[in-house]
Amino acid sequence: YSWLNKTHILQEDILRLKVGEEVNLKCKDPLARPSMDLYDMDPYDGKITAVCQPDEAYSVRVTQLAPCVIVCSQTKIPVPDLASGLVFEGISRPRSFKLKKASAMHPEEFVFSGDKIVFKCKEKNYGIEGGADTTLDRFSCTDTSEFDAVGPNKWPVCRPQSYMIEKAVEIMLDRYTERIENRYKLIRYQEEDGEGNIEENDHLITVTIPTVIGMIVVIMITLLCSRNNSPICAICASKN
Repeated sequence: YSWLNKTHILQEDILRLKVGEEVNLKCKDPLARPSMDLYDMDPYDGKITAVCQPDEAYSVRVTQLAPCVIVCSQTKIPVPDLASGLVFEGISRPRSFKLKKASAMHPEEFVFSGDKIVFKCKEKNYGIEGGADTTLDRFSCTDTSEFDAVGPNKWPVCRPQSYMIEKAVEIMLDRYTERIENRYKLIRYQEEDGEGNIEENDHLITVTIPTVIGMIVVIMITLLCSRNNSPICAICASKN
């Protein structure tokens, strides 16, 4: 490597390795580990090992070095309460569509920051709080190298999914009852409208028709009185 000393004189500090000798690279942050370690013989040792080769190159190129990421130890994975009925299922990593089962994980494998820890209900036909979800993935590894899981006695509880069926039946019955109530309301409104029409017909018979008949009678009397030989005129003339 080339570097400048205090007098700004260019000097060379070169360490020449023999073929077969190794160089170990670690992350500067003591809580971080290489996010990918696939090019040496031990992918779980938390360091990159590069071997000097006969072609004067190393077995690991600089472009193959993966970013350092904060990790959480598997030994710190929280254990749910027995009453919760949950068991550790595996790790769900960002940008990965597959769940890495706990049975497939190496004992020394790291859990990286952002990885979600997945739990599932141990009993068959059980769900989280009796719902449709049978897995729980709300907790993850954080940048403090700790898991953000809940404390004791605060874990969700797996319950038989019969509760979900009962709730669905209740919702269905409530909707059916509401439809029946709305139908009866509509029938009642129609009956009230019919009664209103009947009342209007009664008003026609009791008010309108008698008024028309009275007007006709008045008109007839007026016409009778306007005749010269009408009895009423004769009565008035005899008085005079």
